[in-house]
Amino acid sequence: MAPQCMFPLSMRTDFVTFAVVLVLLCALPAGAQDQAHLEHGGAAHSPEPMSTSPGHTTVHHGMMLHGLDGFPTFAYDDQRAPKPPTVASPPAQPGDARRGKELAYASEKGNCLACHVLEADGEQPGNVGPNLSAYVKLGRTEVYTLQQLWDARVHNPRTAMPPFGTNGILSAPEVADIVAYLRTLQRAITPNRPALAPGRNFVVAGDDLSLADFYLDQGKALFEQVGPNGKSCASCHAGERSLRGAATRYPAYDRAMARPVTLEERINGCCEGRMMLPPHAPGSEALNAVSGYVKYLSRGMPVCVTAESDGARRALARGEGLFFKKAGRLNLACADCHVTAAGRWLRGQRLTAIQPGGAERAVAARYPTHHVGRHELGFVSLQQRIEHCQAITQVLPLKPGSREYTDLEYYLTWLANDAPMLAPTADGYRDE
Repeated sequence: MAPQCMFPLSMRTDFVTFAVVLVLLCALPAGAQDQAHLEHGGAAHSPEPMSTSPGHTTVHHGMMLHGLDGFPTFAYDDQRAPKPPTVASPPAQPGDARRGKELAYASEKGNCLACHVLEADGEQPGNVGPNLSAYVKLGRTEVYTLQQLWDARVHNPRTAMPPFGTNGILSAPEVADIVAYLRTLQRAITPNRPALAPGRNFVVAGDDLSLADFYLDQGKALFEQVGPNGKSCASCHAGERSLRGAATRYPAYDRAMARPVTLEERINGCCEGRMMLPPHAPGSEALNAVSGYVKYLSRGMPVCVTAESDGARRALARGEGLFFKKAGRLNLACADCHVTAAGRWLRGQRLTAIQPGGAERAVAARYPTHHVGRHELGFVSLQQRIEHCQAITQVLPLKPGSREYTDLEYYLTWLANDAPMLAPTADGYRDE
């Protein structure tokens, strides 16, 4: 029997649509609210990213990514290695501590607060790295500090600290300024961390009334949409029970294509081949809505992604390799945050443990999700979340549907095996 909701889909639609409109309009400046109501009825959409090449984007959720093409990406045809470590040269003149503090706090420069405690006026400092509030008492020499900021890989080849000097994030005088600032810090600070609420920090469409329910309704409508030949998804899959369990097996390795295929790709194949409808754009709200609805039909069933053939195992290994690959201007890997620093704080965000046995190993079973955390992304697929993570960690992102992101999704979903399918969800409500 199909999973039962708190409220039937038809009864939830008006309430959820109202909630979406209210939230979006309240977020707009007063002068823009009437115009938004007239043009959209509340539902706002982000512009499509601008393309620089068939596989990359330059604008992502308002972030400019110019200059990132000079660093390694996740693209399989990108064989570049990170720039080798370099040794810092002695500064031409002493650094300025006042300028150093400004640089350390600036998100586009040192962004030191993301990982370190500095002073009491530093809001939501992270603890990925050591507490630096009493730096002078740590016994680090000026030469050591200079090198650590310029390129910490000289001290530790596996460090997660970005090579600020080598990769051109900071100039030599700017590094000297931050060194001067750090050497003024003498008062130990212990920040208050937000208490984590017990249980999951997301809500499940159909169980907890949320914005995600809007997309569940939308997905059901698209599932029943009739194509030019008079057929719909429901024509072949009569009754919700006919697809129960299907979504738990995706991504699935397709021997004929010699690669993993996502649920979204399979849905698009049916749209074109069986209903004579144009395919949905990868990452579009419509495709995510249909995918979310099909996954909802398997609610509570265990994820069971397999890798039984040699080709499947190679694809799984490629996905795992991408998870551990250092890339971008900051020279970071997914694993630097979600394995090495799992459970620690990056500014005001706790880093999830996405690894075998990790508390959030089953994160893939939640997607698509309505993400409303530090960045408003809307209703996104797992691949779109990966794309966004790469943008904010200064890696030139690929596009949803790329072979690389599909292999990575294959690996992340494999980690979720045996966990219950919970998609679609809404992220972040209970922590905010």
